[in-house]
Amino acid sequence: RPRGEMSYGGHWSNKSESVNSFYLLEDETAPEGDWSLAAEWDFSQVQEDDGYVVFYTPTLDLPEVMPKSLRIQVYSPHTDWQFIGRLVDGSGETFYGWFGDVDWTGWQEVEISGVSSWGSWGGNDDDIFDLPITQVTLQIQADHGVSGAVRFDDLRVDTEEDGEVFLLGWEQVKWPLSIENNSFVGNYALESGGAVSAWNASAEFRNNLLVSSGGVQALSLLDSLSEEDSLLSYNGFFGNENGDYGEAVENSEGVYSDPAFAQYSQDGQMEGDRFVFLQGSPFVDAGDPALLDPDGSRSDLGANGGPGALWVDDDGDGYTTGVDCDDGDATVFPGAEESFYDGINQDCSIGSDFDADGDGVDADAHGGEDCDDLDPEIQFDCSQGDSGDTSTDGGGEGASDCGCSSQRRSSAPPFWLLGLLMLRRRRAGP
Repeated sequence: RPRGEMSYGGHWSNKSESVNSFYLLEDETAPEGDWSLAAEWDFSQVQEDDGYVVFYTPTLDLPEVMPKSLRIQVYSPHTDWQFIGRLVDGSGETFYGWFGDVDWTGWQEVEISGVSSWGSWGGNDDDIFDLPITQVTLQIQADHGVSGAVRFDDLRVDTEEDGEVFLLGWEQVKWPLSIENNSFVGNYALESGGAVSAWNASAEFRNNLLVSSGGVQALSLLDSLSEEDSLLSYNGFFGNENGDYGEAVENSEGVYSDPAFAQYSQDGQMEGDRFVFLQGSPFVDAGDPALLDPDGSRSDLGANGGPGALWVDDDGDGYTTGVDCDDGDATVFPGAEESFYDGINQDCSIGSDFDADGDGVDADAHGGEDCDDLDPEIQFDCSQGDSGDTSTDGGGEGASDCGCSSQRRSSAPPFWLLGLLMLRRRRAGP
């Protein structure tokens, strides 16, 4: 049957000669779900005295409940062993209850009651159970020379005020680690994973953006298990100087374009950076369709998208930080009237504030090369005269006082003029 390693917990024995194992087992007979905790011991090399082996596991959510008894489903294929249950409190004090001989085969529910009267040691050693419950320990005791294998499932406690409380079931999911809607921007590493590095991981990695990573590849899965068992989808990559990820990694439905942040400077400082996407960004509505933004639309990539995104409207202009590229200025929002050449992106659109005609070249009056920033067909070259002024208002900040050409100016004479000069030379000869 399929089995898996425990990524937390462990085991030990009072007999160094014993051989023990502790793993998860896909179990169609399990009382709850499809998986159980399997424990095996081998005392065949133990020559004298009885031995015991202890399997321990933390309670992952640290329940703040006062236990009265411990309940657990136990599967036993044989009857030659004894069972002890333990709970560890918040101070590290261990409380133990003796169940005794196991006299059945198959699955059966076991209850060890009277936690308040259990024996205890360690921690603050005050014989009082201090919350929370931090660890559960299952102790198997058997005769020397005996080997065995048992299973556990559906571990619970009865409590004073909350009734029965579930602690552990050992159920497994396809991807126990989910990494969704995070923004990894401007990270640097020397050896692996400029933004993200994983080893021995089984993760679902989706709706994330990895931008401007340096040193090494942005995403590194360091072993074959991580490559085979992880699922990458709907992630965005851009500007990672040493590549996005390795050849063995697949990122389905990925985006590989400039995310068009409202404001970002790769200077190591976050002051002034605004990671809201501008209108028309390829990262907008590019996430997994199963995940929605707070407004119910398809999720955006990164931390400003998905169901956990925190969108606010601090400037009161009616637009949240889902789309508002400057939530500290009420005159800035998608659809606002744009005033070019003032250094402010009023309408939150992609493009330079010094490129009024949207041809991709800034106006020459503002450090660019566009001599007519009112006509997207004309960018370069000015020749003095009245043959190319395309401004509609007799001039303006975006237009120069000279004509423009849609081609870059050449320093060489026109080709037809060279041909004319050559012809005149021939006629002047003898």
